[in-house]
Amino acid sequence: MGESVSKKYKWWFESKKALLVEDNELAHDLVRVILKRVGISIDICVNGVDALDAVQLNAYDVVLMDIQMPIMDGLEATREIRNLGGKMSDLPIIAMSANVHPEDIEMAHEAGMNAHVGKPMNKELLYETLSQFLNSSLEEELDTIPVVADISPTLPMLAGIDTDDGIQRIAGNMNAYIGMLRNFYAKYVDSGKEIETFLQHGQFEQAAVLAHNIKGNGGNIGAKSLHLSASELELACKEQSLDTAFEVLPAFQKTLAIVISSLNTLPKDEVTKPQWMQPFDPVTWSLKSKEYIQLLDMDFAAAMDGLEELKFIAGDKFTKEMSMLEKYIEKFDVDTARRILLEMNK
Repeated sequence: MGESVSKKYKWWFESKKALLVEDNELAHDLVRVILKRVGISIDICVNGVDALDAVQLNAYDVVLMDIQMPIMDGLEATREIRNLGGKMSDLPIIAMSANVHPEDIEMAHEAGMNAHVGKPMNKELLYETLSQFLNSSLEEELDTIPVVADISPTLPMLAGIDTDDGIQRIAGNMNAYIGMLRNFYAKYVDSGKEIETFLQHGQFEQAAVLAHNIKGNGGNIGAKSLHLSASELELACKEQSLDTAFEVLPAFQKTLAIVISSLNTLPKDEVTKPQWMQPFDPVTWSLKSKEYIQLLDMDFAAAMDGLEELKFIAGDKFTKEMSMLEKYIEKFDVDTARRILLEMNK
């Protein structure tokens, strides 16, 4: 079941709150998972206009701002936030963009952003950047913390995708990663033909936006070749060079087809389920729930990782209670989570 091992988490941001301004739905889960792991909760806006309202209605410790968005882009939104004056002059705003050329980074700084983190996202770089603006702490390495067994589903080999890279980017959360893969397939299964149609009708902007999104999301799931070919296609579309766009389009379509074909091989039902299940065992429950209380007190990040196993051990015995437990853990409310577990063990 579980074993005692040494486990250390470098970054911890106690009860901080971030605003993510990002129109790409596939990026929402990625950012939520990697920030939740280090103690940061997030609100989400999908354009700069909504972000401008959000920062005036709520208190945030940091804003993570995409650059390319509809209605109001990240650069204009940042300028508008700075123009509000007062506390908004000092609110940390970090650009998060797949546009990583020196001129792109300079434009972000000129708009009033404090830092720039490129896509595909490197979680360690993001944590390090956040630590420049938020108070953080280093978790002590504890040699005897019980860490629950890994019951994550396994993945087949996926052509065109470096799954190790993708899993690392989402802080090792296999279930969340599989969700990202499924969402990528559903969103981009026909995109090769869609971009070709845009180009045939001279719709360069639409083609560039779609290529840009595939570039970022492809990088996030570990589809490195697709990230590169989408980048080349995006550049050709932005330059409105039809000849160049049609020159690089076949390589992009081929690379995308390989990724889509691989994702289509994922099991349809079983992949997000654990590899094992068991009837409720009160002895096992008592042991593992007490270990979990230790995790809550000593290593909250490990407790978040271990929640899935505890839910499976509980089975349908404590459905309502486990739902409440998960709710309070997501709010980083350790005291209430501990009380719920203690009540379940009476």
